[in-house]
Amino acid sequence: MRFGNPVRLLLAEPFPVYSVAMLIFAVTSNAENPELGAHINRVYPSANLKFAPNVWFVADTGVTTQEVSEKLSVGPGGIAGVVVVKVESYFGYAPTSIWEWFSVKMGGA
Repeated sequence: MRFGNPVRLLLAEPFPVYSVAMLIFAVTSNAENPELGAHINRVYPSANLKFAPNVWFVADTGVTTQEVSEKLSVGPGGIAGVVVVKVESYFGYAPTSIWEWFSVKMGGA
């Protein structure tokens, strides 16, 4: 049985590409912590930035500081000596790559 010619959908414009703004969290350890660094690289492979030997920034969507901590196994029975803080705004003097990373992850680029 034949149903006729297939319908072709012609689009006058390409679909818009939307960037999803992410939340940025600072993850700070009270000392250098290779175990924490390994967890961050595993959980956030393309959404982390190591700022210092014991400080990372991670980007995630729709989560809380507690959820980031849980994803990274921070807490009793896990990794201790770690604080996770949501970054609401930022200012400072750092390499351009830091500001570019923030801008991209927060949806500004």
